[in-house]
Amino acid sequence: MRRFRFPLERLERLRHHHEKIARRQFADRLAVVTAIEADLAVIDANLEVCRSEDRRANSLGEALQFGLLSSRRKLEQKLAQAETELEAARVQFAERRRDSKTLNNLHERRLEAWRAEVAREEQAELDEVARIRFSANQREEATR
Repeated sequence: MRRFRFPLERLERLRHHHEKIARRQFADRLAVVTAIEADLAVIDANLEVCRSEDRRANSLGEALQFGLLSSRRKLEQKLAQAETELEAARVQFAERRRDSKTLNNLHERRLEAWRAEVAREEQAELDEVARIRFSANQREEATR
C-alpha cells in the first residue's frame, strides 16, 4: 500500500507554528493584563485604608492617598494599552487558528479520500483474485 502524502504538509506545519506563537503571545498579553488588574486591586485596597485613616486628619494619609491615586492613574493607562495589545493578540491568534484549522480540515478530507481510494483499490484486487480463483475452479471442474 502506498503512503499518504499531503502536498501542503510544509505549509500546514508552518501555520501550526504560527498558531503556537500567536497563542503564546496572547497568553503573555493576558498575563500582563491580569498582573495590572491585580496591582490595581492592591492600590484600591490601600486607598480604602487611606480613606479610613483620613478620618483622623492625618496628613501622611493624604500624601499616601495622593501617591496611590497617581500610581492608579498610571496603571489605568498601562492597563488600557495592555488591553489594546491583548485584543490585537487575540485577533491574531484567532486568525492563525482559523488558518491552521482550515488547512487541517483540508488535510483530513484528503486523507479520507486517500483511504477510500486505497480501500477501493484493495477491494478491486480482492475481486480480481476471487475472479481468477473462480475461473481456475471452473476450468478444473470442466476438465474432470
